[in-house]
Amino acid sequence: VYLRALRPDIEYKTMSLSTSTTCRQMIVLLLAKFRLRHRDPNLFYMTMEVVVRAPGGAAPARRLLVLDDHACPAELQQCRPRGEARFSVAVRRGGLLRVYDSVLMPGSQYKSLLVSYRTTAEQLVQLLLNCYSNKENPQHYILHEVNKNPYSDRPLRCDECPLVIQSDWPRASRANLSFVLRRNISYALSLKSRVSWRRSLDQSSTDTESEHEDHNTTINSLVSASSVSSALSTSSNGSLSSTTSGIFSSSSGVSSGALSDSSGFT
Repeated sequence: VYLRALRPDIEYKTMSLSTSTTCRQMIVLLLAKFRLRHRDPNLFYMTMEVVVRAPGGAAPARRLLVLDDHACPAELQQCRPRGEARFSVAVRRGGLLRVYDSVLMPGSQYKSLLVSYRTTAEQLVQLLLNCYSNKENPQHYILHEVNKNPYSDRPLRCDECPLVIQSDWPRASRANLSFVLRRNISYALSLKSRVSWRRSLDQSSTDTESEHEDHNTTINSLVSASSVSSALSTSSNGSLSSTTSGIFSSSSGVSSGALSDSSGFT
């Protein structure tokens, strides 16, 4: 890959890529390799120069193709004869953007970054975090468009492009307009509410489990009491039957004796 647009002191770099690696991923790998954390990946794109053979035996010509961000260079290279595909890094048109980022670094007033017109506010926040090696979630911060006179403060949506917004500022009012990075209070509040809801849900689950255990304990107690009652009832019935049998036996004995006496008398 020829890198004059990215690193003027380096002509090219040989890379080992899979056939599924896209141009976008390749540029991110190159920026990480050269530790260019402050460079916007949207500023760069890949080109492929191929040899086109003219009919009739004419001299072959070279043609430059602009690759899409989702194109796979290694896969495209396999479709061409060896040595006939040349890949290079090119630069898109961009602009300088000043962001007041004291929320990230108390001693810093602002940071000027060269970004693309397609770079969104969320991507710009991530780029600022990369400059300070900050691993926080970009959603913890939000970019504001601030006007000093008359005062106004508007938070940007994640999909808005700050450089496009800056290009639409009136020339006479540009001195009063600026971009300020602030903490995302709404995200923090929503996160806090989700944590509170989760805690209440866990507490509710714990209470439900306790009630279920109490219910099971009550049922077990009732079953035990019922078993004891049945046992007592069975024991009582057995004793009553024994007593009744004894009474009937005694009665039979008395009757037999009476009959014997009566026979003797006769």
